[in-house]
Amino acid sequence: MRILYNIILKCMLSVIAVFLLSCESQDPLSLPEADRTPPTALIIYPPDDAVVSGIVTIQVHATDNDKVDSVLFLVDQDTIGSDDKGENDIFEKKWTTSDFQEDVFHSLSFIAYDRKGNTFRPYPIRVKTDNTDDIPPEADIINPFMGAIVSGVVPIIINAADNDSIQYVSIYINNFLQGYVTEPPYTFAWNTNLVQDGNYSIYAIATDLTGNETTITPILVTTDNGNLNDTTPPSGAITYPASGMRVSGDVNITVSATDNSGSMGQVDFSIDGTSVYVDMNEPFEYSWDTAAETEDEDHVISITLEDPSGNQAVLNPITVTVDNQSDTDDTPPVVTITSPTAGQQVNGTVTVSVTAEDDQGIDYVEF
Repeated sequence: MRILYNIILKCMLSVIAVFLLSCESQDPLSLPEADRTPPTALIIYPPDDAVVSGIVTIQVHATDNDKVDSVLFLVDQDTIGSDDKGENDIFEKKWTTSDFQEDVFHSLSFIAYDRKGNTFRPYPIRVKTDNTDDIPPEADIINPFMGAIVSGVVPIIINAADNDSIQYVSIYINNFLQGYVTEPPYTFAWNTNLVQDGNYSIYAIATDLTGNETTITPILVTTDNGNLNDTTPPSGAITYPASGMRVSGDVNITVSATDNSGSMGQVDFSIDGTSVYVDMNEPFEYSWDTAAETEDEDHVISITLEDPSGNQAVLNPITVTVDNQSDTDDTPPVVTITSPTAGQQVNGTVTVSVTAEDDQGIDYVEF
């Protein structure tokens, strides 16, 4: 057995030796090197931190030492699709942003594959979806400051910003709208010389293009121009027509009015409780067309006076009778002075008395 084993071993060594000798003259065997190089790629649209809406086309520029096979697109780690037909190294995928949560940031990423299975995945970018603008503006008053004492013309300056655009800023003083400002810097010139000295609240409302509003917390300021606080109402009287008169046609209602400030604001004329005219300039008068009124009825004329400080005074109303269809009366009244008598000597305060008679009745007696 040992002799046979030695013979077989010698034969095997001989065969190996012959094989090695026969291969000495041939080239060594070479194997192809494996492709382990991943693609190179980046997102070229949208940019990082962009605000997007509607349908957005995500674009990736991807290259490889061989060829890019496909690009898989991810939003918040969820696959939204892939592109294996990139043109000019640009791979695209449309993203419907309305399918994702509104007004928050979302991460965008991708995985690029080459034909050998190598992959490249970058750090994601983030974008914010904004399909419905429900975000109100941000705004505050930067001039004047709370508690300021102001005089003359004061610039009220509002700082306002919005995720879209500001449409206008409305300015209020003591809850009364003063005006609108549509262009930044949002500034309104307040002439404090036109108001009485005292405390005033200022606030503003910023409105964006969608109509979202932000109301700024009011501030309190004090005006100090040396303007006295006028609390004295004006005074006056209805000078024509007289109370109790019968009137017809166009009646010119006239009013005398004065104020301690030296100027009147306005005179409001009312017929039967309804304001019919406001006169802001002297002489204060209104032409009343009585033909439009109910015939043979009493009508009340009332007057409200208002001075520049807003003080008001209501004059004693008068009552007149409209008579546009009376019978022709050619007979004048009979008037007799009963006191004093003719030739009588008088002094001091004298009472003049008359008697008056008429077949149609006496309208009034003028002394």
